Amino acid sequence: MKIKNLIISIIISGFLLGCTGDLYTQLQLAASRGEIELIKEILNKGADINEKNKHGKTALMLAAGNGRVEATQLLLKRNAAIDTQEIDGMTALMMAASDGKTETVKLLVDSGANVNITNNYGATAMTNAAFFNHAESVKAILSSKQKVNVDTNENALLIAAGLGLADIIQLLVDYGVDVNARGKNGRTPLMAAVEFNHVNAAKVLLKNKANSKAQDSEGESIMSIAKDKGNSEIIALLNKDSQ
Repeated sequence: MKIKNLIISIIISGFLLGCTGDLYTQLQLAASRGEIELIKEILNKGADINEKNKHGKTALMLAAGNGRVEATQLLLKRNAAIDTQEIDGMTALMMAASDGKTETVKLLVDSGANVNITNNYGATAMTNAAFFNHAESVKAILSSKQKVNVDTNENALLIAAGLGLADIIQLLVDYGVDVNARGKNGRTPLMAAVEFNHVNAAKVLLKNKANSKAQDSEGESIMSIAKDKGNSEIIALLNKDSQ
């Protein structure tokens, strides 16, 4: 029985190693783990720094997405392609921003990573950082010398409002994003905050001159949304703002 179990264990281990080898090259594994000397050794032997695995990921994506700052620096120094996209359109910057790896976000942005690339679902590094509530990554992208697209900023604000992320809302508004930007069906960030009963987000938006009397493309007002949700605190805020 022990021999049989040993054989099964060896077979399973071999299968798993085979899967890992299929998913990641040796360089990619080293990059994901931040193994600097091993990365150098592999590259010095002539490995393709921009080789993709079957999901389209590169060593740089794996290093950045895992927050491996030194590995990311090394790969960039060795001329890794910075804006390569994997099969879902994600770049190294998007991966780092989505996981809140702020140091690698800063490094990529400072190295010229395009902050306005969208993935297959229309998301950018900024909107991903906002969605996952990574305020420091949002700040790093906003601090870029590049100009972040207006649409990207407005989408990030709408996302932050809908999720009730008051800190990110304030960051975006301070940056100059239109507090009354319109999204799908003409809805504003304040409408999004009210729709999902986010009191603090509504307070921040109203403090920054959000229009409490705005209507969406179907003529529905913010107050009617608030009354439909039955949130007395938000209703009181809107009444106070309209006085």
